[in-house]
Amino acid sequence: MGFPLRSEPSTIPKKYESVNLMHANFSQILGHKRQISVLERFIISGAENGVFAFCGPEHIGKSTVAKQFASAFLRVDLNELFRHPDFISLSPEVRENGTRAYDIESIRDVLHRLGQSSISGKAVVIIDDANVLNTASQNALLKMLEEPNAGTVIVLISHEESALLPTIRSRAVTLSFFGVSSAASEDILLNAKRLVSCSGVERLKAAQDIAKQELKDFESLFIALIQELHMSNRASAKGLHAVLKTRERIAANANPLIAFTELAVQLD
Repeated sequence: MGFPLRSEPSTIPKKYESVNLMHANFSQILGHKRQISVLERFIISGAENGVFAFCGPEHIGKSTVAKQFASAFLRVDLNELFRHPDFISLSPEVRENGTRAYDIESIRDVLHRLGQSSISGKAVVIIDDANVLNTASQNALLKMLEEPNAGTVIVLISHEESALLPTIRSRAVTLSFFGVSSAASEDILLNAKRLVSCSGVERLKAAQDIAKQELKDFESLFIALIQELHMSNRASAKGLHAVLKTRERIAANANPLIAFTELAVQLD
């Protein structure tokens, strides 16, 4: 989906400016095309408020998509999102025993902040790991979900959809996120693991094996690589950038052997 840009900025509807910003950001995300399409339509429609539940396994990009969506809705560059006064991002506290939990006061604080006038006329709240919200915290959220302020978007990110109360789910548009399909091929998952987890010569050999297989489903391979980087706690900016650049090169018909060998070197 694209929108023509004219030379006079004033001729571009504001809602389309947001979508173009979204396109610029989402071009760096692998997969999730259906989910992104829903979010684009929401902005194009000019809707003033909405509640979304992003549900699916960990490490597949739900938080990344949520932030890109927030930047487009607020019409702010992604790099400036966390400085925007009308953007609120919540994460659970990690307790001494390693469990994650929310303090109900943090939810009440969000309700208080949303009750005040926003600077931009809009506000976005992202609640990460919403599946660890206890019943009291979820019930506290209900008022906000039942009567969201004009210009307010709320995104609940949950690794377990069933952990959200039915009353929460009924008020949200649920977008289910998926990782690499199990039907995508065990070879794809194995190749991603080898390229990320092996070292030195073994990683180079993995790159050569991938190139020789002449995979037709390269998109699934790159999604699997991103997942593997996150799961192995090696998702550095450099590593993620290297995967995305390799994807661009393959899409431009670069030599797979050269492209994946260079990727193996960059991931070492």
